[in-house]
Amino acid sequence: EEKRGTCHFAAFLYSFTIPVIFMTLAAISFHRFLFIAKPHLHKQFMRPWVALTLTIAIWILSAVYSFAPF
Repeated sequence: EEKRGTCHFAAFLYSFTIPVIFMTLAAISFHRFLFIAKPHLHKQFMRPWVALTLTIAIWILSAVYSFAPF
């Protein structure tokens, strides 16, 4: 029973962190695209509260996504 619980916990950690990593990389790629391709739009759109909102949204979306298999 203890091994099974440990296995489920490890599976949850992996299924939670992998989407966080991929979503964060996608957000960083979009940020870099805006910075290089559309500098005026980047200055208008990217504010500290936007970055905070995106970060919180990534973590919440990843948590919701990782709870589905469990």
